[in-house]
Formats: sequence, structure tokens, C-alpha cells
Amino acid sequence: MKFSYKPILLLFTITSITGLSCKKDYQTSNSTNTFPKTFQYQGVTLSTERVFTYQGEVTDPAIKAKAITSTGLNLISHPISTKQNDIAFTSPKTIQIAADHYHSISSAGGKQAFFNDVDSEISLDNGDDVRAKFSPFYKYMNIVNDNNKYSYRSSLIVNSDNSEAKINGLDICFLHRDPVTNKLIGKYMTSSSNEFNLPGINMALDKNDTIAIREFTSNYLIKK
Repeated sequence: MKFSYKPILLLFTITSITGLSCKKDYQTSNSTNTFPKTFQYQGVTLSTERVFTYQGEVTDPAIKAKAITSTGLNLISHPISTKQNDIAFTSPKTIQIAADHYHSISSAGGKQAFFNDVDSEISLDNGDDVRAKFSPFYKYMNIVNDNNKYSYRSSLIVNSDNSEAKINGLDICFLHRDPVTNKLIGKYMTSSSNEFNLPGINMALDKNDTIAIREFTSNYLIKK
């Protein structure tokens, strides 16, 4: 049985995003606005796990604990011992992490949404593509429509100042079951930089489906 997108396709009527590119380091007379700025990984701050069905959030502690295990959310960890690359702000609107380059699309309240400069083609007809499955649950859409050709670009949701940077992250585990027989169709999990889009549960979950999510923050300090 294929994954049912229901009204999910409405989410993909996205206008094309024009990327910003900056090849040259940016510098002003104010030392706090001198680039590049490099931040070093310090570890992760985890939020509380949450569980949802098509009816809304699960609050019963026993049912919630069972769902966290059955979906596999308990298997996703973020140990501080895991080496992470430095983040380099090469300008106010561009970031480099290792060989990956990101540009800022939007900003509000000190938070910036960066997207990778490299897109990858995606087919919405492929029910097994995890990128399409999880897209309705992301607050910052990373599937782009260009003349009915869809592409995916990874995101970084960043809060930063002159001393520290924080990247918002989201772990999602999705248990997809047949709405009639309750037979398991698929079990999917992912971890990425984004924020949870609560209305997505009304658009993407069928009866008997369950998702478990956990938002987290990756913490960085300025590298001296």
C-alpha cells in the first residue's frame, strides 16, 4: 500500500526561492561585524519528547512511553563525543560547514533560516522518499517547486550573536499503519535542523499512524 499524501500536496505549492551567494568575506569598521566568524561545537540540549496521532497529542504517560519505544525515538541519541564540524559565518547571510555552503532565506527575532546551496531532485510520487514523508511536519519548508519540478535542500535554523550560535534541530519517528487493518506499513526516522509544524499532523497522519518528536538545540561557542 502506498503512502497517502492526502492534502499534503497543498504544502508543496511553494514559490521558487532565489538563493543568495557571497564569495567574498564581509567586513565593516565594527570588529563585531568582522567575518568570517567560526563557532565550535559544545554539545546538545534536548527538549521533552512528544507523541501525536491524527487525533492530537498523546498525554497519557504510559501510552506515550510505549510510543517513544515503538517508533524508535528512544534510539536516536546526540552524544557530545560525536565530532561535529565547526560553523563558519562567511558573511551575515552565508554559512560554511566543511564543504557545504548555506545561504539565509529569512530572518526574524534573531533567528535565521539557512538553506544549502545544492538542491537534489525529488519525486512526490515516490512514497518511500523520507524527505517527502517528513516535509509536512517541518515549519521551514525545504522542498521547492520550480515549474512543477520539485527539489530538496537541507536547512539550518540558527540563532547567533558574537559569542555563540545555536542550531535548532528536530528528531522525528513515524509509524505508518493501515487505517483499516492496523497492519504496519512502514517505520521511518530522521534527524535534521528544523522546527516542528503542529498543523502537519492534521494533514499527514491517517488513523492508526503515530509520530514521536523531540526538538533539540546544538550549541556552539565562538572559536578563539
